[in-house]
Amino acid sequence: MKPEYLHYSGVALSIAIAAIGTGLAQGYASSGVMRSMSRQEMGGDAIRRALMIGLVFIESGAILALVLSFLLMTHDFSVITFPIGLVHCSMGICMGFVTAVMAVASSSAVVAASESIARQPTFSQKILSFMMISQTFIEAPVIFAFVLLLIINTSVEQSMTLAEAIKLSIAAAGIAVGSIGPAIAQFRFSAASGRAMGFDRKAYGRVFSFSLLTQAIIETPVVFVLISTLFVIFKVLPPVGAYTTVYAMLPGLLVVSVGTSSSAIGVSHVASKSCRLIALDSSLYTRIFRTSFIAQAFIESCGIYALVVGLLMILRA
Repeated sequence: MKPEYLHYSGVALSIAIAAIGTGLAQGYASSGVMRSMSRQEMGGDAIRRALMIGLVFIESGAILALVLSFLLMTHDFSVITFPIGLVHCSMGICMGFVTAVMAVASSSAVVAASESIARQPTFSQKILSFMMISQTFIEAPVIFAFVLLLIINTSVEQSMTLAEAIKLSIAAAGIAVGSIGPAIAQFRFSAASGRAMGFDRKAYGRVFSFSLLTQAIIETPVVFVLISTLFVIFKVLPPVGAYTTVYAMLPGLLVVSVGTSSSAIGVSHVASKSCRLIALDSSLYTRIFRTSFIAQAFIESCGIYALVVGLLMILRA
């Protein structure tokens, strides 16, 4: 395979994969909003406004993927070598994948908000504000991935060896795999918390505070993976045994990506149920809050174990 094929594949796949995920996400969000509008005529304008804002948030990831495609296309290399093409292809796949999965997760918040507005049309402004904050949390991994890929791009050199290219490709793959768990977790939790807003207006403040803390916890695996990938990127390869070092870092980064992602999904299960119970009976808030976060702490500790083991494997490689 010619190196140019890998390079242009990266350019194309960045926006292609992102467009697939974004299109499906916007279609899912729009169809959910249509159902909500058919149930409640009074909140039609507020639901429509929620849809427009929600679609903008979902679209933002695709714009970053587009920027990366242009960035890869306007390279400064006189000749595209195989290592350069490999890294560019990995970068494109990573950006497209992260954008796609987080766009689908973001669509869940839009659908849930529209359903809550249909139940509580006079409470639409606060529900809309909560939706926007939720989508901000959900889109954070896309920004992290974009920044990470910019760092990787600055590490690409004309004289780069194949071992260095594989190392950077592993780093890009790590953030892609690490985004799967938070995406699944955010899809589940944003749906539960968004719908909870429509159950009882008096429970808004308690559901709001509980949701913010939970979404921050769900996003911690992305931070863990980001830290691990930075260690991989800046790892100096020895002149002898470079490939051994690179392949030794792969399982370490995989441990962090998979282990921390699993903890995010576990947190979303307990938090989704807790959020619904708080909305149904706000008098139980203190009891549910304490019990839920104790459970989340135990679940999150598994992700920390994976982070420690993974970093040790990367550093000792």
